[in-house]
Amino acid sequence: MIRDEMNSFPSKPAMGSTTKTNEAAIMIKIYNLNTQELLSESTVRGIANVTRSADQKGLSYVNNAETISMQGLIKLIRKYKKYGIID
Repeated sequence: MIRDEMNSFPSKPAMGSTTKTNEAAIMIKIYNLNTQELLSESTVRGIANVTRSADQKGLSYVNNAETISMQGLIKLIRKYKKYGIID
């Protein structure tokens, strides 16, 4: 997790506007345990930016940093499965 400035339902400011960011990155390294050779290394990064103003009505939904992390991890695992790197 790199930055987690808001929860799933960001609040609006009392006056003016504000921009908040949730950001996460996941890295996977796969090694051959027999030779200790690095076989693969992948990184995925996700960012959610929300700008809210005081006069804005209604609710906004945004993924928090934990959700962004999990979505990135799922994408990396799917990629590795697709190319037969993991079972």
